[in-house]
Amino acid sequence: MRIVAPSAPLMVAAVFALGTSHVVRAEQATRNFEIYGFAMADWIQDTKRVDPNWQDAFRPSRIAAPEGEFGSNGQSSLSVKQSRFGVKGTMPTGDSTPPINFKFEFDMFGVGADAGKTTIRLRHAYGEWGQLLAGQTHSLFMDIDVFPNVIDYWGPPGMAFWRSAQVRWTAYRTANDALAFAIERNGNDVDAGNLRLVQGFENATVNPDQTLPDFTLQYRHDDNWGHVQAAGILRKVGFEYQVTPGEPFQK
Repeated sequence: MRIVAPSAPLMVAAVFALGTSHVVRAEQATRNFEIYGFAMADWIQDTKRVDPNWQDAFRPSRIAAPEGEFGSNGQSSLSVKQSRFGVKGTMPTGDSTPPINFKFEFDMFGVGADAGKTTIRLRHAYGEWGQLLAGQTHSLFMDIDVFPNVIDYWGPPGMAFWRSAQVRWTAYRTANDALAFAIERNGNDVDAGNLRLVQGFENATVNPDQTLPDFTLQYRHDDNWGHVQAAGILRKVGFEYQVTPGEPFQK
């Protein structure tokens, strides 16, 4: 069981978020610049201890197994990692060419080498000109609109959620339909735990083998009743390992 309770500063954060949103518009309807964000504080009280690097979010895969793996239960944590800041806007490029849309956004939830830290984590950083988009944003393989409204930062398990660096081409777009293709940063996260259960591989060094980027596509239709989306991903996954230090890696 996990209790997630927004503290009093959350009410202040809501006011702060409204106060910081500011739109500057030029005479042209296609030019705008917006600053947005919010400050948020979470108080989480555990009844089951999780990995200390993930104690500020309810990530089920990080709950201790076996009991006591990360220490005693009943721990408390207060965090501002969920706070967010961003800028976005549109810049015209000429009378006969499409405008450039851009977005830069980060929160403070450290992951990867910064797991457990309160530090800047990039969420979005991209520019879009007509049919072309380059930068980091939601993968075409995911549908962010199915993410439910939840209090907890991490959200539900069992859904595709991936923001990646990419080059995207939206080949077809109308008011209701869009078809897009992208080359995206691969996401081959190797869990070497099971390999090390094999005799002779107990101390092996294991790295992901990422020789190709991901190739994704998405078709989406929006209507008054909602939307439907179909997506696909082509990915080459593998790993390389080294049993004895100094030896060549093998695949």
